[in-house]
Amino acid sequence: MLHQDLNKILTQIQNQDTLEKEFLTPLKVLILKSFLTQSKIHEILNSYFDNMNRLSCAGKTYTPIQKVNQRGEIESLTKQIVQTIVSQLSGKEDLAKDLKDCLNYVVSELLNNVADHSGSYGWTMAQYYPTKRIVEVAVIDMGCGFLRRLSSKFLNIKSEIEAIDEAVKKGITASMPTIYGSERNSGFGLFIILSLAKQIGNSELLVVSNDSAVSFYNHTREEIRLPFSIDGSLICFSLDVNKLEEIEYDIDVLINFSRFEDEEFADDESEEFEIF
Repeated sequence: MLHQDLNKILTQIQNQDTLEKEFLTPLKVLILKSFLTQSKIHEILNSYFDNMNRLSCAGKTYTPIQKVNQRGEIESLTKQIVQTIVSQLSGKEDLAKDLKDCLNYVVSELLNNVADHSGSYGWTMAQYYPTKRIVEVAVIDMGCGFLRRLSSKFLNIKSEIEAIDEAVKKGITASMPTIYGSERNSGFGLFIILSLAKQIGNSELLVVSNDSAVSFYNHTREEIRLPFSIDGSLICFSLDVNKLEEIEYDIDVLINFSRFEDEEFADDESEEFEIF
């Protein structure tokens, strides 16, 4: 699970463990890339990371680390990421369409979130795991985090955790409603991504802001206190393709349904823990 991967990589960085033989997921790769960029670490001895850090290394089931900077680049970047993942479902047209529709929304919202709100640049990576049939998409930026971004508008927000909880509400982190002068089919930000994770099942949305994180998995919510700040934001989404295949409705129906959903996590199981 994503929050377990977060726990592990931060503990390894803190302990200065060797990563030479470590299996790296997109979440782990982007944290390492961010820390390397910020000179928090100076060397990463891991052949997989070296491969992901080269734009020429794109494979059948993954995309390399790619920079997220200008809005004008996001449409083509989204298309490239989605096509790489969806191509693994050849022969299953209905499922491939649902996955494409889902990822088009998720990836474009996450990338636009960096361009519209971070005040900086970021990195993204995605991978499909054929055996488990799990898709993982991660985006990290070197911006100010959610608290600083939202506190000027919501004066009652006093912590990163509170800011993350506000950010997943309807419309709070919505990207700009137009692109290239025309209306975009989006606008509800992280709210719909969270709704998709809940409706699809066995899927997770992890939101990290500086020294805090919240994991939303199915109908549970877990707060995470990091041992140190990542100095920015990280958003990661994992999708269970098996569960997606079981859904009776087209994914665009679920997205449209989510636009009118006001359910929050008030009655869900909630847990707080710290990473050591």
